[in-house]
Amino acid sequence: MKRVDKSIRLANYLIDIVVVVMITIVLTIIFGSLTGSEKLLIWFVAFVYYFILESLTGQTLGKIVTHTKVVMKDGSKANVIRIFMRSFLRIVPIDAFSYLFGNHEGLHDLLSGTRLVRKEDDASL
Repeated sequence: MKRVDKSIRLANYLIDIVVVVMITIVLTIIFGSLTGSEKLLIWFVAFVYYFILESLTGQTLGKIVTHTKVVMKDGSKANVIRIFMRSFLRIVPIDAFSYLFGNHEGLHDLLSGTRLVRKEDDASL
């Protein structure tokens, strides 16, 4: 399985963050502004977005566009517990900085035992 480089991960992040912000804006319009809790709402939306999509399909909208998928380190399908850990670790602010000083894996990959691969690399997924 070929590693996914940082530029693909950045594309995934940018697409996904736009979707998360749009969902947050729609929720704010529907339910009204929650003064002082916008950061909590966007973190909650991000967690739910990543958890639901990755646990059901192994992909978010960004990953669909870039033809990548979340799997376990050994290439098998990631289980719900690992996706929960991965989704939770994404909302930890230090996760974004882990790409600056590390390799092609973020903190959410290292601690959850998952990795990102090109979807076409493994036809069994």
